[in-house]
Amino acid sequence: MGESAGLNPTIRTLTFDCTGDPYDLGLFWSELLGRPLDDDSKPGDPEALLRDPSGGPTLLFVRVPEGKSAKNRIHF
Repeated sequence: MGESAGLNPTIRTLTFDCTGDPYDLGLFWSELLGRPLDDDSKPGDPEALLRDPSGGPTLLFVRVPEGKSAKNRIHF
């Protein structure tokens, strides 16, 4: 392969599907990790967002209607 031409890939967001309440999960992880819940994340919303004040990846919890049907995997 050729040179990367100075490209530096960065992971900006990790998204988690959940069948439970995204806001409740966001609160749990906010307390555990010390990351603030985004001001736009509200109870009953279909998603909740945790930003990292130090610039690390954002955590996004999204409500989905179906449960897990396969192994958990991550691909780059």
